Amino acid sequence: MEKGTVVMSLSGHDKGSLYVVLKKEENFLFVCDGKNKLLSNPKKKNQKHLKNTGIYIDLSVYNPLYDAHIRKAIKGFDKCIDSIICKK
Repeated sequence: MEKGTVVMSLSGHDKGSLYVVLKKEENFLFVCDGKNKLLSNPKKKNQKHLKNTGIYIDLSVYNPLYDAHIRKAIKGFDKCIDSIICKK
């Protein structure tokens, strides 16, 4: 998974939460949601505990990038992903 990919947490107290990937180090991804986990302090999460949603956000468009940009992007996809999951 690359920078800008929207992922869903599969385990932990944040199960079902959406995050945006900021960077990758070995098997770990640093993710944020702009609300609980901010750009200044991203969450380090094992890659196997995250599911790729197939949605990509081009973060290079935002200069500088703020937590509000992440929140708005995730909020837009949150409803879409919920409807897909509920149908299955």
